[in-house]
Amino acid sequence: MMRLSWCARMLALVAVVPLMAAAASAQTGQPIKIGGIWDLTGPSSAGNGQVARRAIELRVEQVNKAGGINGRPIQLVVEDEKGQPTEAVAAVNKLVNQDKVDALVGFTTSGSGQGAMPIIERSGMPWVGGVSAAVFSTPPKKWVFQHVPTNDQFIVRTMQFLKHKRITTFAMLNDSGAYGVDAEKAAEAKMAEFGLKMVAHEKFNQGDTDLTSQLTKIKAANPQAIVIWTTDARAASAATKGAKQVGVTAMLLGSSGHANKTFLSLAGTAAEGYLVALTKTYVMSSLPDGDVQKKLLRTYVADFQARYGADADYLKGDYPYDQISVLLEGIKRARSTDKIKIRGALEQTAQWQGLTGTITWTATKRTGVQASDLIIGKLSNGVWSLESQ
Repeated sequence: MMRLSWCARMLALVAVVPLMAAAASAQTGQPIKIGGIWDLTGPSSAGNGQVARRAIELRVEQVNKAGGINGRPIQLVVEDEKGQPTEAVAAVNKLVNQDKVDALVGFTTSGSGQGAMPIIERSGMPWVGGVSAAVFSTPPKKWVFQHVPTNDQFIVRTMQFLKHKRITTFAMLNDSGAYGVDAEKAAEAKMAEFGLKMVAHEKFNQGDTDLTSQLTKIKAANPQAIVIWTTDARAASAATKGAKQVGVTAMLLGSSGHANKTFLSLAGTAAEGYLVALTKTYVMSSLPDGDVQKKLLRTYVADFQARYGADADYLKGDYPYDQISVLLEGIKRARSTDKIKIRGALEQTAQWQGLTGTITWTATKRTGVQASDLIIGKLSNGVWSLESQ
């Protein structure tokens, strides 16, 4: 009976990624080695990198229990980028040259991904990327497949909401790293399209815990909204607390990069009413029963919590879960670990439905989830709810 119950649960995942055969076959071949790189000990580790690792380990376990890929087990080799480009470079060099992996997933921070991308391109290593800076897919790179929405897409969804709320002025408060600067450029490029004017712009460094100076300057410009962009939950919580401290009354909006349990814990009541462009994972219970992603998300969350505990933070695991899933689907279609064949198979990904949205890649299109797949979530009593669009 336990075997039938397990099979029934796995069948629900076929709609996400048709990775398994009709029955689990014996794994007789050499392992397919996948390199995974995340911030596991740096500023974005607790709410992002550690959750990503858990999600991908869960998916690898599921695939291996179902017979692997083309009769071969999956072996995950994990490295820590620590939120530092130099560490990311060292990690990629090790995975490519020492561990001899067949493909890569991951990175938590755009700066780390940018630092490592030249090595990935030179080595001819397929990489399904988990970072948002537009540089990873614009222009298209030979070996990079960007899965996470670009900052352009997140900014567009955020600005669509601001326009809907008849907001005309805003301030930008972003970190000085690649992720924040990329969003800053996207905001400057898109704001006129949505009838918006940036009346103030301030920056901070990851790890900063006092942003009252920047917020005091922003308050003086009297924006109707403030957009906070960083992957660092500590700095984001400092921004929400600082806004209250200096008497800011503007609408506060953030980036998905820090929308995790760490941020909720640190920000507390200061984050009440906070708005972020998010995946549907955050508001799963609010989705209509006919939503195509709701069933997939329920299965993912149930499996994640069964593996790691009822209180386990699954929110930032949806993108990584999709990244390893779509990569393994490509390897299955390629029927090979030849890197050129894997790249060719990934380029044939069409309307692939995952937890986070729909993916289509070609030889000339390498962007992933789009603005249309994102919702606006609102924090109320520590819980995300679906905000009227």
